[in-house]
Order: sequence, then structure tokens, then C-alpha cells
Amino acid sequence: MNSKKACERIKKIEKKYYKKFYINEINFWPLLRLHLWKYLTSSVIKNNQPNFLKIFKNIIKKIILNFKIYGFSKDNILSKNIFFSKKEVLSTLKIENKNYDRIIDPIFQASKKKIKLYYDIDLKFDLNLKFKTSRVGVYFNMLEPQKSLDDALKTKIKNLCKENKINPSIFTKDFQNEINEFFNWYSFGNKLFNKYKFLKKLYVYPWYSSSMMGLISASKKFNVLSYDIQHGIQGSHQAMYTHWMRYPDEG
Repeated sequence: MNSKKACERIKKIEKKYYKKFYINEINFWPLLRLHLWKYLTSSVIKNNQPNFLKIFKNIIKKIILNFKIYGFSKDNILSKNIFFSKKEVLSTLKIENKNYDRIIDPIFQASKKKIKLYYDIDLKFDLNLKFKTSRVGVYFNMLEPQKSLDDALKTKIKNLCKENKINPSIFTKDFQNEINEFFNWYSFGNKLFNKYKFLKKLYVYPWYSSSMMGLISASKKFNVLSYDIQHGIQGSHQAMYTHWMRYPDEG
């Protein structure tokens, strides 16, 4: 489905469902909207079944990464501003075979203020960055106990899928993974902002991912202002920026 048709479909779904997906008093419609956007505009939908390698990797991640604020244990954060970005936004310089961030690097080079930047990564320790001076550390993903969807939410998702000819099994399983990722970062954000109470501003690029949404949700509890870094022309049909008919009162 092209982006225009996907936006029109999401608008119709939003009118009916935008207040029906609460977990722990958090409205998950924005995350569900993101999941719908990715699902409707993808030509290939895969239901990735867990395998031994994936399970083993998760065990290793739990052992290595589940320390309290592990990514910040060796960093002394002094800045009031902190940046988080996705590893997917990194580009590769073809000549030097180095990675650079086309959005964040210019900000770091132009800014005279102290800024902390962390990337959402798993077990890759070396990002092979061209401008390493702009990075003070790397955030390591933390694994928390999973948040299972209750039967009522599963029924709502099943009905949504039936109304829109979506495979409910694949959609529900993938959305459950998005929920888990959200709460991983929500838990981390609570620890981060509780430890560094002087943090005032959170910059994310981009805002529309389960990890960044979890971090933003945590920032609200500590009155930390959050900003999405604009990264190009939005276009007339980009569901995470356009065609919002309803949205949670709390943002």
C-alpha cells in the first residue's frame, strides 16, 4: 500500500481506536499508529520466529547489559541537554569506510555547548565513527521483564485487524515486541532522569520509534522537555507527522 492510501486508512482507524489502547495508564495509540504505518507500507511482512541464536544472544545481553544504568556508569554527565539517536540513521563514508550521522554531526560541530549523544545499539561496541570527538559514550540497551498484552487488548487488536484485513497473529506478535522495547527504554529513562535531575532537555532523532517513545514518556515524569530533530522534508503523507485526527491529551 502506498503512503497516501496508508495515511487515509490510519485516519479511519484512529477515529475509532485512539483511546482504546492503555497500558499502565499510558495511551499507546502513537506506537500502534507507528506499527500500522510500517505494516501497511511494507511489501513484505515476516513473522520472525525465535531461534537458538536469538535466544542465546538475548541471554548474553541480559548478563552484560542489565546493570543499573550500565551505559552511563563510566560517564559523568554535566550537560543539561542530552541527545539520543538510532543506529539506523548512520551513513557510511564511501572513501574512508567510516560512519557519520548526517543529522547529528553538524549540530555537534556547530555547537559550543557540551552535549551528550548516545546511540540505540545492541552488542556492537565499535560504531566506526568518523567524528569520534563528538561522542562521549554509547548507550547499551537494557532488557527488562516483558509486559504481556492482556486479553482485552488482544481482543481489540484482533478486531482492528479483522476490520482492516490484517494478519492478527503476525501483527499482535510484532506489536508485543514494540511494547517490550518501549518499556525497556521507559524503565531506563526513569533511572536516567532520576539520577541526573539537572537534565532539562531531551533531543531525539527520530521520535517515532518504540525506544524513543519510551524515553520521551519517562522524560515527562521529570518535567524534561523533549524535542524531535527535523531531518528533511516530511512530505504530504508521512503518518507520524501528518494526518493526525486524534491524539492523547498527554501528548
